[in-house]
Amino acid sequence: IRHIDQLQEEDAAALRNSGNQCLPRRLPKNESKVLDAPNIRDDYYTSTLDWGKNNILAVGLGTEIYLWNSVTADVSRLFKGQRILNDYPTSVSWSEDSKYLATGFVDSQLQLFDGETSKLVRNLEGHSKR
Repeated sequence: IRHIDQLQEEDAAALRNSGNQCLPRRLPKNESKVLDAPNIRDDYYTSTLDWGKNNILAVGLGTEIYLWNSVTADVSRLFKGQRILNDYPTSVSWSEDSKYLATGFVDSQLQLFDGETSKLVRNLEGHSKR
């Protein structure tokens, strides 16, 4: 046991003497931006917010889906649903390379949008039977 303690002390000393010490991260005391998201669905089973590698935030608000470009601060509406109770997005998710945005809806519909042009690429209907 004494040998293990000695090895741990040597490792700790080597770490202290190394030039690769990590400096503590400095966090700002005030927020730089605030996301105002009226009509965001407060539901554990929905995921209506996703940040892509292209620095675009996709968010579902009510029956609509918006895209916010964090570089230019531009906001665009990607989709506007019908004003009926059961027509709202339940999930938005960027593909790994941010080329596509998948949007799921409460009626089991899936829509796939092009990430650059915001055009609808594919519309997949859900099923109601097992």
